[in-house]
Amino acid sequence: MNKLFLNLSLIVRACTAYGHLMWKGTGQSLAFLAAMAVHPAYAQDNVLGAFDWLADLESGGVTAGAGFEAYWYEAPFAFPIDPGGSEDEEITLSGPSLSFEHTRVPLPDTGGLFVEFGGSFASLEGDDTTRVRLNDGGFSLASGTVPAGSLDISTSGASATWSYDIEDGPSAFGSGTSGPDGSITDLAFSPSENGSALVTITTDGAAESAGALALLVGAEGYALIGAGDDLSDSEALAYREVSVDTGELRMLFGRTLERENGWTVTPRFGPVFGRTQSDSHQSLRFDIAEAPGAVRPLPTISITDQDELDTKSIGIVAAAAFERQIADRWSMQIGLEAAVKHNHSDLVSRTRVSIPDLSDTRMPATKDDASGVSVEALTSLDFSYQLDRGGVLTVGVFGSYTSGYPTVERHGSSGSGSSGGGSASYVSDGSGSIESRVGETDLWNYGVHTGFTFFF
Repeated sequence: MNKLFLNLSLIVRACTAYGHLMWKGTGQSLAFLAAMAVHPAYAQDNVLGAFDWLADLESGGVTAGAGFEAYWYEAPFAFPIDPGGSEDEEITLSGPSLSFEHTRVPLPDTGGLFVEFGGSFASLEGDDTTRVRLNDGGFSLASGTVPAGSLDISTSGASATWSYDIEDGPSAFGSGTSGPDGSITDLAFSPSENGSALVTITTDGAAESAGALALLVGAEGYALIGAGDDLSDSEALAYREVSVDTGELRMLFGRTLERENGWTVTPRFGPVFGRTQSDSHQSLRFDIAEAPGAVRPLPTISITDQDELDTKSIGIVAAAAFERQIADRWSMQIGLEAAVKHNHSDLVSRTRVSIPDLSDTRMPATKDDASGVSVEALTSLDFSYQLDRGGVLTVGVFGSYTSGYPTVERHGSSGSGSSGGGSASYVSDGSGSIESRVGETDLWNYGVHTGFTFFF
């Protein structure tokens, strides 16, 4: 009978990943994996016990691990405020991880084959704040189904003109011009069942500058435009917060092969099951600068998007470990792994537009689901040292690549907007929609790890 051992690992990973990652976790997976990691007897009696054919197996090893993980992602800016473009910013996710493994349980009468059961769980969080100055080139952005209507603003010198028209709703227009010693800070707001419109203007005669913002918001979407020199003192504050929980279970069959050149080769093959949930919260707050001498402040426009992505996966893993002794008490292991997974993702997205003391619109949730295939490849290099009392210290590096990784993308159109030259406009017929959809991306990952093993 193989000697039973307990491997208590502390894994510290510093990973760099490029892709779009939007997840949130599940308490059931956490409770399940925690029970498996903390109570190996529970794993063997309650999980492995579900398979009658395991009753005659000899005992293998049980591995439990805990650690910390960190990822750096280059995520797309959800609110493009540069004309025709967007901002890409890195966001760091970090948090604890748990892992367990019931290793190398011999299969009777199979000529050396064994089976392994393993699982892992990670809970990561991260946030990022970006301040973007609004330039005089203007901008336009929209989401959901924009109400039927139009917005138009134009600035020149210390003058600003504006108009809005909501189909079967209010319409208005106006203008403001400041002399050499004058300034204007003003707003217009018209609510209705078919949509609401807000316009803010600022003019500064001494600086010969002006700026204007216009918002059209309805029950299912919005459009926001801005233009003018005075917006150079205004800014958009973009805040992103992402939480990720992910768990995986695998059952691998393998066999250790001794080679004449001193290498030991251990191929493994088997199914893998996983679930990843994410919660991505992104908010954009427009803080509009008032003109000198303003009597009242302009309201802050806040727009928030929340995407909840739930991905379940099932696949096949093929792995191989190449190990040999390189010195007294030292051994080296090279690991290779490839996996093909079928993923099914469900996405729920919500949008909210808020203007303090004037309007607070919570739009209905939109849903999407999609299935796809991802391909993963991983390689690792580990060095292990045999301690005096039977323990093993391991350090190593790893890297991985995933193609077809589920993510969140923006698709669709609802109306059309234009900006530039001190003016901006938006026109919508109330059809079409700009929504979050399940998409795919590539993901890179690499880092270092260390572990410690006790034998008894």
